[in-house]
Amino acid sequence: MPICKNCGSRLTRFDKDVCPVCGFKKPLEGVSSDTIEITAEISAVKDDNKSSYKPKSRKMAFLYSALLGFTGAPFYYLKYYMTGMIWLLANLLVGGGIFVPLFVFAQLSLLLSLLISIGTLYILNIILGFYFLSKHDLKDGRGEFLR
Repeated sequence: MPICKNCGSRLTRFDKDVCPVCGFKKPLEGVSSDTIEITAEISAVKDDNKSSYKPKSRKMAFLYSALLGFTGAPFYYLKYYMTGMIWLLANLLVGGGIFVPLFVFAQLSLLLSLLISIGTLYILNIILGFYFLSKHDLKDGRGEFLR
């Protein structure tokens, strides 16, 4: 909005002859502050031609979780890198927490202890994958909804 060059009050386009506050004649003379309609400059609809970003898929997140979930791959795919590293660490700790007691205290064979711990992690990661499939309001790291 333009302002009066005498008193500095805001003026409308109808006040170009006399300032309604101070009475100064021609308060906009020499002032070149044209206003624009901001809604004409900003599009409410997202222009898809400017961005080549393709939203992430819930099905791919499920596949990453089912096949490589213990590595944090579904979180890396969704661009949640820190969560992916935490998921990898949590899987290592949970897997070790299952393996060590079975192997050391229960005196199970190495192979059987390893299969039970890996199987448990595999089931947990498949459950996480079904969570990705069933939840419809999940967003990726850029804030886009999963398709």
